[in-house]
Amino acid sequence: MFWEMPYLQTNAAFDESIILMVTQVKYPGSNGELVMETTEHFGGVYISSYARINSQETPLLRDLADYWEEPSSYFLGTGQLFKEVIDDLDWAGGNVRIQLQRDPPGLSLSADGSGSGNGKLSITLPVPDLQGFSCADAEVEHYYPLKRLQTAFTNLPITKDPGSVSTKVTIDAQGLMKVAHMVSMQPGPGSHVAFQASQSSAPTGVVQFLLLPADMDVEDD
Repeated sequence: MFWEMPYLQTNAAFDESIILMVTQVKYPGSNGELVMETTEHFGGVYISSYARINSQETPLLRDLADYWEEPSSYFLGTGQLFKEVIDDLDWAGGNVRIQLQRDPPGLSLSADGSGSGNGKLSITLPVPDLQGFSCADAEVEHYYPLKRLQTAFTNLPITKDPGSVSTKVTIDAQGLMKVAHMVSMQPGPGSHVAFQASQSSAPTGVVQFLLLPADMDVEDD
């Protein structure tokens, strides 16, 4: 496949010299490159110029889930509870530290206030009030930009009963965070049904986010 583009130039109204230029664009070349050839005809002389432009393969896109590494920790509760915590941490701003502790079981979220000048704020969630909790190590601690957490925790599925949304937060060995909002697709009374429904035959809707910690950049291998 090639394109040919002729070009005719007169230097002046009374100049008999005429330049005829023809440019051909070919693809693919012998090595899969783009080849441009320009031929100029001037005063009985032909001059040819070549340019070869190598192509570059587009790297394959990878899902963040491909980088997941076990062991992982998690905590489970109502989406509305976690949303309110993140909303409260907005006062302080900056990065948010999420800390899990195995013995005694503990979960705390604190904002360092960096860049806002509002000071620090720490919120501890009683583990017995949660629906589930597991800490893979004696202590797990990672930092996340507040705006990323706001994106993940404030976009809850719209339901008649906000308390019916269960949210499971899972953190892998590197700090990669998975936020899954679960809600039962079957009408009926009761809250916190989504996680129970996900383990049965009842249909469950899931909205999922994957977040990188503040100090982690994913690059293709």
